[in-house]
Amino acid sequence: MKNNKLEEEDFIGYFSFERKTERGINQVVLVENGEDIEINEKNKLEYIDLCIKYLSYESVKGFIENIKDGLYSVRPWMDLTDFFEIGISLCFVNTALSRFR
Repeated sequence: MKNNKLEEEDFIGYFSFERKTERGINQVVLVENGEDIEINEKNKLEYIDLCIKYLSYESVKGFIENIKDGLYSVRPWMDLTDFFEIGISLCFVNTALSRFR
């Protein structure tokens, strides 16, 4: 999509997409009124960026928050504000569990 030039008459979709979840089909709207905004040559890079942001962060945010809450319950003194700190904590917990076994 990024490397293909879109012509004026090309239609490839809107700033929204459907995603299959455990609860069925979920409509993901990437921007306000995204279901009404056609993807074209001028805005396709914005669409790609929004999809990447959604798929790499927004769609897993709840999962990451649950991990963060679980780690915080084990190490409440640590401020887990970014992925780097979460990674360090996971390594610490894994090392501690290995020594405990």
